[in-house]
Amino acid sequence: MGRRFHRGFRCSLSYVDKKFYLDLTNKLVHVVPLGADPLGNIRRVENVINGLDSDLQSAADCLADLKKQLAAAQEEVKKEFPHEQLLAEKTEQLGKLNALLTSDAKPKNKEKRELPR
Repeated sequence: MGRRFHRGFRCSLSYVDKKFYLDLTNKLVHVVPLGADPLGNIRRVENVINGLDSDLQSAADCLADLKKQLAAAQEEVKKEFPHEQLLAEKTEQLGKLNALLTSDAKPKNKEKRELPR
């Protein structure tokens, strides 16, 4: 038996878990569950094939939206961080505080250490 094609799709039959499926293969595989009614099966196959155009359009719309989001994010990354100097100061202070907390050296006199501000 040769290969069977329907509307540009290679068709193959599979049997899984006591159920028949029609695999429509082009660049992807689209699986159509089959039932006992031959006309119902034809309708299912046609519905799957006809639905591919709307699925493709939905995917294209989603891709266009994601490209816009990517472009906006790339522009946002190029902008300077408005609080960069404050962040640098606070990071330096945090480093000093962490050094004081982790240092093993204790003050020789009982005077209080002044914390950096």
